[in-house]
Amino acid sequence: MDAIPTLNIADVRALIPAIRGALERNEHPRVFWDKLRQKHDVTLKQCCEHFREHHLPKLRPRTVMLYEHTMQRYFEPLFIGIPVEQIPFSSWLEWFDKIGKKKPKNEGHLLRRLKSILSFCIRRNRISGSPVSFEFHSLCPLLLMCLSGELCCISKSTLLSLKV
Repeated sequence: MDAIPTLNIADVRALIPAIRGALERNEHPRVFWDKLRQKHDVTLKQCCEHFREHHLPKLRPRTVMLYEHTMQRYFEPLFIGIPVEQIPFSSWLEWFDKIGKKKPKNEGHLLRRLKSILSFCIRRNRISGSPVSFEFHSLCPLLLMCLSGELCCISKSTLLSLKV
């Protein structure tokens, strides 16, 4: 990791609007700079591998077994080659709907495990965000849309299972 960025004054002036936008979004400057320098995009499989390598050893054996099964069966074969940050919310909803039709109970479990994996990667600066890793301010419009009948793709049990 280079200690001093190699930018001239013209480059810095060109970055000012983007930096202001990041600060308005409450994005940490280091996260913004890392995203700016990022050479590749992280896929869901890479997020699972990072989670497996750095977080699973800290968990109980039964929990490790559940995460391993979920990652191998559901997450790693999903959206192959597409960066996590570029997967549209509609694609996630379609996938959760498909799972919910086959096994309704699994939908909530999978959402919680996926949120755990993606939140871990966000905290570790592997990704900057994902539509699945809800924050409270992004969940409120979704709940309002569900209540108004505009969006009824996620079951009520899945919405209630979200920890905010």
